[in-house]
Amino acid sequence: DGLFRAIRVDAGSPNGKISEFYGRNVDAKLAMQSFEQYQKELMNALSQQDNFIISTSK
Repeated sequence: DGLFRAIRVDAGSPNGKISEFYGRNVDAKLAMQSFEQYQKELMNALSQQDNFIISTSK
């Protein structure tokens, strides 16, 4: 089992959504730490772009 991330952007919409999943044999706390690190790295990379607006709202 592993960690999975999916980024979905609907056609005609400027908004995207990241979904995260982890397998049964993956520790939930470790999975959340990995997902949080991924989010930080993604937000940092996107903040370098001129045409991205980052929101952490759900």
